[in-house]
Amino acid sequence: IVPSPCLSFSPQSGGRPTSVVSKPPPSSSSDGTSHAVTSKKRSRTELHAPTPPSTHHHPHPSSTMYSSIIADDDSSSVFSRSGGLEVLHPHSHKFSSTSLGMTYDLTVDEYITVVDGDRSSRSSSRSNNNGLMDILSAALLITGNTVGAGTMVLPNVAAGPGLGMSTALLAGIYCINLVSGLLLAEVAIKQHESSGGDVPSSFKEFAESSLQCSTTANCISSISIFVNWCVLAFALTRAGELASTLLPNLAGLADSGLSLDPTLSAAGVATVLTGLVGTQSNQSLSRVASAAVTVLFASFAGLLLPGLATVHDPIGAFLSPGTICSGDVGCALSTAAPIFLSTMIYQNIVPSVTKLLNYDRQRTTVAITCGSAVPLMVYTAFNLSVLGGGLTTSVSSGGPILTAFVTASLVGSSIAGVMSLSEEFDNVLFNKDGDEAQEEREDGAAAASTASLNSVLLAVGPPLLAGSALASGGGATAALDIAGGYCSPLLYGLLPVVMAAKQRNGDRVKSQDGYSDSPQTRNLVPGGMASLGVLGTASTGFILQKLASDVGDVVSSVGLA
Repeated sequence: IVPSPCLSFSPQSGGRPTSVVSKPPPSSSSDGTSHAVTSKKRSRTELHAPTPPSTHHHPHPSSTMYSSIIADDDSSSVFSRSGGLEVLHPHSHKFSSTSLGMTYDLTVDEYITVVDGDRSSRSSSRSNNNGLMDILSAALLITGNTVGAGTMVLPNVAAGPGLGMSTALLAGIYCINLVSGLLLAEVAIKQHESSGGDVPSSFKEFAESSLQCSTTANCISSISIFVNWCVLAFALTRAGELASTLLPNLAGLADSGLSLDPTLSAAGVATVLTGLVGTQSNQSLSRVASAAVTVLFASFAGLLLPGLATVHDPIGAFLSPGTICSGDVGCALSTAAPIFLSTMIYQNIVPSVTKLLNYDRQRTTVAITCGSAVPLMVYTAFNLSVLGGGLTTSVSSGGPILTAFVTASLVGSSIAGVMSLSEEFDNVLFNKDGDEAQEEREDGAAAASTASLNSVLLAVGPPLLAGSALASGGGATAALDIAGGYCSPLLYGLLPVVMAAKQRNGDRVKSQDGYSDSPQTRNLVPGGMASLGVLGTASTGFILQKLASDVGDVVSSVGLA
């Protein structure tokens, strides 16, 4: 039963209601026949059939049932009306709707199914479009978090083992990171399904909630801080080198032979960065970082496409031997792989990606797979364009597009690094516990807040000192080498294995206790414990190989001294 006014059906809508028509009860003649009523305003005709015989006594005329056949174009639907209510005819339990030459006999349940199915189809279409946009946004988030300031040093690093072996290393690191990222997504999705709430966006809080161990969480926080320090040390060192090159040219002092010390320039950059992060809100800083990412990708496209077009012999570039360890896999793993790994890390934002995609397994898998594949293709193409002779990485001779790319990459990575570190120090050292920080994020207060001066100084000071010390030795890439050789395999290799193994073991216990294996317990990474063993063994072997290489270098240098 639906209240009057009644609904109309049109062939364009496939037999579903398309409009509402208010109409008064038809006037009846003495013979009980309803007259036809024509509404010119609506350009439609409403035909009222004679009142069907009724076996029930109706004391009041207003309660007498009559049939109302509403003709709209070539379609019709039979309703009955009683006391201002549109109801099914008591002698007919079906609708008859003719549309586009096809007749449908629909029961009430069938009609509801058709209407709901049509609405579901339209909702599904809109949902699919929104789903594709969500997947694209998540994939771009992964790509933007991966491509950064370390891109410029990749060609020089790849020249050591050669372009061919370097490309194979990048592909292998992509596969390992993909397994790691999917394991973290699997843990986040299952954790959400078991608790019903959102998983923490902070990687430290996410690991703590999964492992239920505060000691492990503190270790993870310490390693994460050290990794961010290493990345920021690299960024400040590169920023000092860029400033010492650009500022004399901008001031017109390059011809006079006046130059700036890169270490002093890095200190100046650190001072500006401290003032910026210490006085501006997180929302303002995020806007600056977003603008830097936009310039980063636009300028990079302007560099890469012309550079690839001028490479004369791509096959020869891939087959050319390396300058340091050509054909030596061990040498390539110890020298190039740690830096490659540092520049391809994105796993710290996997919990946020799963939340963005509503913890959907299929969409999360697609976003992580595609979003992390873009940096692989970008890095390979960039190495080819530089080592193939189509592009130069020298800022002094690279032109304004290269300068814009380097500047944008350093600005974005430096701001993001200082924001992350200062927030971590505020939470750990300066009396802001995790619950208070979470309440600020939920209330939106974190976006308008500024970092404390103490946390910003602690975030910037150690990387500045370390960068100045490393710049005279192994160069700016030494910080990335340390982070990628030891910290990243621990955080994003061994830790996901431990988290996933603990969770899968709990799923197996539940299954043994009689719980059925529902689709919610599906693993994103197939292979069971064997796949976890492969990732754990690879991460451990990588760390041990790097440690043996570094110890050998120290022993060799001491022996030579």
